[in-house]
Amino acid sequence: MSKSTFKLHGQLLAFVIRDGYKVKYLRVAVENKELWVKLPKKVRKALDPRLTPGCYLKIKGIQKLQKTGKTDFTAKSVKLVNATPSERPQATPRRDKAQARILVCGKSACRKRGGQQLCNALEAKLSDRGLEDHVQIKTTGCLKACKKGPNMIVMPDKTHYRQVEVHEAAAIVEEHFADQQPAVAQSRSDRAAVLNAASERLVNVNS
Repeated sequence: MSKSTFKLHGQLLAFVIRDGYKVKYLRVAVENKELWVKLPKKVRKALDPRLTPGCYLKIKGIQKLQKTGKTDFTAKSVKLVNATPSERPQATPRRDKAQARILVCGKSACRKRGGQQLCNALEAKLSDRGLEDHVQIKTTGCLKACKKGPNMIVMPDKTHYRQVEVHEAAAIVEEHFADQQPAVAQSRSDRAAVLNAASERLVNVNS
């Protein structure tokens, strides 16, 4: 197994999530190729919160050539950059169906505070919009805010909601997935009112 350093400039296609909430890999388009770059804990904690699919990155790290011929990439630093047209990779960014997910804490503290009822409300709203095959609802392990449950994360936006009320589920679905399929949406004013009421409980995962 040989090891060497690498530097790459590419376009972020998607985040790869493990254990329900950890960003373990970045899928990056580089010169018509797609690479998966592993993020160690230290690098993951230092990620720029502005990173979203479609943005351009400069990544430095270590690459290892395995005996199988596969090359593993591990990041040492990830920087957000502005790409000029000539620098942009040819691959077209896409939003994986699997990346459109709502992660709801399934631990007992959140369940006691209405976690299961929240899941039911989210499922009902997604079904109403015909999005049940486009957005996955998944229960996760502890999201580290037990006293402020129920907790949930909307992917791929990486937006974390705390103390979510059941009646807020519809507004959250509209806010994050309104562009997934045509449907009769909740009025903009009603949606804004509900989201404003929850705004004090909304934090970015990376904050």
